Amino acid sequence: MEQDRVLIIIDNGFARQIRLDRGEGQWRLGRQNSGTFPDIPLSSAFVSKEHGIFRLVQGVWTYENNPENRFGTWYNSEPLGRAAEEGRGGMGQRTLRDGDALTIRAGKETVMLLYREHPLEGKWTAFRTEGSEERIYVGSNPDYCSICLPLPRVSARNTVFVREADRRWYVEDLGSLVGTWVNGKKAEGREYLHNGSRIHIDKCLMIYLDGILYYNEAGSEDAALERDRLNSERIILSAKIHSKKVNDKRSRGLLESIKNLVVPVKKELLHDVSLDIREGTLVALLGTAGAGKSTVMNCLNGMELGGVTGSILYDGVDLKKHFSRVQYQIGSVPQQKVVHPSLTVREELTEAAVLRLPAGTGREEIRRRVDDTINVLGLKNVENSRVVKLSGGEMGRVNVGIELVADRKLLCLDEPDAGLSPNLKKELFILLRNLAHDKKVTILAIIHDVSEIYMFDQMIMMVKVDNVGRLAFSGTPREAKARFHTDIKNIYEILEAEPEKYIL
Repeated sequence: MEQDRVLIIIDNGFARQIRLDRGEGQWRLGRQNSGTFPDIPLSSAFVSKEHGIFRLVQGVWTYENNPENRFGTWYNSEPLGRAAEEGRGGMGQRTLRDGDALTIRAGKETVMLLYREHPLEGKWTAFRTEGSEERIYVGSNPDYCSICLPLPRVSARNTVFVREADRRWYVEDLGSLVGTWVNGKKAEGREYLHNGSRIHIDKCLMIYLDGILYYNEAGSEDAALERDRLNSERIILSAKIHSKKVNDKRSRGLLESIKNLVVPVKKELLHDVSLDIREGTLVALLGTAGAGKSTVMNCLNGMELGGVTGSILYDGVDLKKHFSRVQYQIGSVPQQKVVHPSLTVREELTEAAVLRLPAGTGREEIRRRVDDTINVLGLKNVENSRVVKLSGGEMGRVNVGIELVADRKLLCLDEPDAGLSPNLKKELFILLRNLAHDKKVTILAIIHDVSEIYMFDQMIMMVKVDNVGRLAFSGTPREAKARFHTDIKNIYEILEAEPEKYIL
């Protein structure tokens, strides 16, 4: 469709995108402020005032070069117009296909126009390699990267640009899930960057031109829309825990020696923890040693409600008073695997469904739920494999599936990434994020490693003050970075040094 076709224009150090969707199918290209008022004005001085014309001919866009322009135009690597002098020929008109590039060159300066049949969302940014470090890292975590791409499938450190001894730039993938693609081919090892090279990382397009990396922050607008979407979701879990106390085991001997003492000594584990968690979000629960992460989770999932003063509401139901009304919606996945090694994946999930679904659930319904769970968790290729033969990542997904198969709406996971390699950890978090967003499942996970924290919609940070767990932060990872004025990887150190400074 014509209205979807665009030109990405790099001119005089800036990049922009225009849609070829107006007028009578004709766009005149030329230098701005030349008195000719071109439809596509370019600011570079070497562009002619009437450089060429884009025309829509029977539903197909073409470019016609003006033979009188000074420097001509290059179609991909083929010269047109004056650039085709000295017998090299070259017709002045070309039919445009998706990905075709038109360039105008003068010495070390280049204007580039990239034709695409699908627009890119998000703003364009220019990163100048001159004066930068010898290595430029690209990834989803701004704590580790010079260029941040806030996309869920992009690794914390996904790609690196390296300037070698020859002073030329090369690009290398860092073992990411999505890979790094250079001029349409997957990068294997270190790839040299030619002027005009195009690099794709997931939805992001990067163009290397005249020492500048132009990149489209695909996902920046998506991220803003995502924040709006998440803020529009209803609060599914709300906790106002004034205090959580338990009997102090250390006082047992003292109690037994004082016969008249009726009230046992209490130890406070949590104090003033107020949280709101929205439906369909992926939430990370973190904290310093002994800060009460597991205690908070077990209060929120209804497993440790004794000694709690205050309220914990799930979908409007007070868990302290009516936990039995909603307990079937809440699933807890411990760090220890609860699978049966001798069973196949399908047998394991079928048994879990029989045990967890209401009595009398029919075989067809059980089979449907098992099929859905296998598909959602990406276990189709191992559904008939015995659990003992699974990899660590597959085993973790089966563990989640044991609760998911019973249609739980709140999943509480205790260190689901424990023991996983960085790639498997990334895969797991992608799966959990998609599960939360697509299936409206709210997922709360205790984690320690923050290298992929930007995959999460919300992070909750606990800190220990006077041996009591206190809330230090609740919000998005980027809000956390702003609150603590540092990279997230440094927050543990800050909280250990001054825990009382940050309690809420």
